[in-house]
Amino acid sequence: MLNKIALRNAKRSLKDYCIYIISITTIFSLLYAFNMIVYSEDIIKLSDTMQNMPYLVTVVSVLIVLVSVWLVYYMNNFMFQRRSKEFGIYMSLGISNGAITRLFFRENIIIGFLSFLISLIAGSFLYQVLITIVMHVFEMPYEIKIAFSIKALLQTVFYVILIYSFSMIRSQRKLRKLTIYNLLYAEKKNETQMFHGIKGSWGIFIISLAAGIAGGITLWNNFNDGDNIISMKLLGISFLCMIILIYGFYFSVPAIVVKLLTGNPRRKYKKGIFLLVRSLSAKINTMRITLGTLSLLITLTLASFSIGIMLKGFFESQVESISPFDIAISSKNTENDLKKYKSYIGKNLKVEGEVTYLIYKSGSTDIYDLLLNTPLGRTRVKEDTFMKYSDYQKLRELLGYSKEELKDDSFFVQCVQGVKDELDKRDSLTLRIAGRTLGYQGCFLEDFALQGINGLNYLIVVPDEFIKTLEPDRIIYAANTTEKTTVNDYNDLRSLNTELKAESQKGFADNILQDDIKVKGQLLADSRSIFTILAFSLFYLGLVYICIAATILAVHHISDSVRYKFRYKILDKLGMEGRKIDSYILKQCLFYFGFPILLSFPIAIYIAYCFNPLLEAFSSRNFFSTAIMTSAGLFFSVYILYFIATFISYRKNVYE
Repeated sequence: MLNKIALRNAKRSLKDYCIYIISITTIFSLLYAFNMIVYSEDIIKLSDTMQNMPYLVTVVSVLIVLVSVWLVYYMNNFMFQRRSKEFGIYMSLGISNGAITRLFFRENIIIGFLSFLISLIAGSFLYQVLITIVMHVFEMPYEIKIAFSIKALLQTVFYVILIYSFSMIRSQRKLRKLTIYNLLYAEKKNETQMFHGIKGSWGIFIISLAAGIAGGITLWNNFNDGDNIISMKLLGISFLCMIILIYGFYFSVPAIVVKLLTGNPRRKYKKGIFLLVRSLSAKINTMRITLGTLSLLITLTLASFSIGIMLKGFFESQVESISPFDIAISSKNTENDLKKYKSYIGKNLKVEGEVTYLIYKSGSTDIYDLLLNTPLGRTRVKEDTFMKYSDYQKLRELLGYSKEELKDDSFFVQCVQGVKDELDKRDSLTLRIAGRTLGYQGCFLEDFALQGINGLNYLIVVPDEFIKTLEPDRIIYAANTTEKTTVNDYNDLRSLNTELKAESQKGFADNILQDDIKVKGQLLADSRSIFTILAFSLFYLGLVYICIAATILAVHHISDSVRYKFRYKILDKLGMEGRKIDSYILKQCLFYFGFPILLSFPIAIYIAYCFNPLLEAFSSRNFFSTAIMTSAGLFFSVYILYFIATFISYRKNVYE
């Protein structure tokens, strides 16, 4: 008998909570699709770095599971409250509390099972979309084919079981304590306020605002204090302050807003303000924690989207700057002519052009000191690096850049954008070498292997005669090939390096142990892998969080349309036109969906703004504005769909 009732009620829930069912199915689909990506052999083979993707995706999946547990628990309690009279009647007929609890859980299991089955189909389709995008990023051919992973399936099943198990355990403790009276009169329970006086609300608001300011300052300093190592402790403190700001805001501001709108009688009865505020103020009192949580999810969504888009732009701009040369080999042994590498490359690759040159050091830190208090400061290379002008011109010719004339007693700086910004702030800049003073002539921003080969972030170019007084730091062989290099080319050169190490050890020499090999094909694969892992994980997290936040808003508001339907009938009988009722419903929907994003957008924009200097220092492109506009577009493309669905469903319930 209970099974029949459970099946009937599950069918009814599919209709009443359609948006929730669609959202939970979407979440399960994303979990399954990303698990398929993690265990895909096609993805793992792209590069060695892609083997790290399962770890980060698993961490993100755990975060999603935790929030999904809250979603299912919240919706279980919400649906139970909406059907409290029904369950009260069951209990009055002699059905035990435990039996009612089991009945309710069976309904949820049926809904969850159907959602999971649908998600397997939708997730398989989504997997094909995701893997096609990844292959496009790596410029690899891919044909759509039927794919299945038992590991991905089992992991998704495990996640789904966790989501429902934890939420049901939490719900069971609460449901077993209910009485007939609590069930029958649950809907008539008065709303309670946390603070009965406006002073308490203002106090919470001021404290939360102070915490937010402190967190903002800490976050900015953490990203822009000139230390490349970000303090996780300070990062945690700043985000804790942001959380205090969000929850404090939604615990205090609703009462303040209601007081301001209703305090003045003229404003109170103007254009239906009283009607709107009266229906929303009491609801906000009991939704404070929910609104704060939704705002936090939306903040994480927007921040994830923004940072993901910024990383996408950054890695695209860094593709060439990572290694403008197809092959670059560096050795600390400056007497090593690298001829064995050259011989191997000449036999196995078609060399289009090549240059062998030296990088020098003087022990000076003139440019390094200028960067200490910037995002480029305190790097692992703690002294300036130099190159003679003739070698610099050969490299520019190899890379296809224009020739630049260096004046006597002057120097160039080849650098990234952040270094140029600091140099431009100086009215004059000089270097002291071999007892002579060199004047700053200018800087250039072309891609020049400034990530470890030709210095780190900058390289100083001086006239040839000055180099004689400097100490050689390393010898470098750079070459461009007619065909694209690959990861296999890198592996072959590393194998050759291993053989050379073994030979040197036989002769009790240790002169090539620090050979550094850069192959564009391998570097591009690693760069694309890092982008794929980080960006996909952030978009994955953001998409799920926005679905969860919008689902709770939509279901909660739609359910109110049934609960308060009599109010609209009274308005209709009092002569209010249908157009005005629609306008009133629209204002309610706008308020419900607009209030949680009131604080989320400024915080998310500020987080992206703090993160932006770390990227702009290495590139001349502006990632911030593009990321904000794109992330806002992505967010609203999903959020507005939920808003439209909510408005249509709400209006339909009112007029039925």
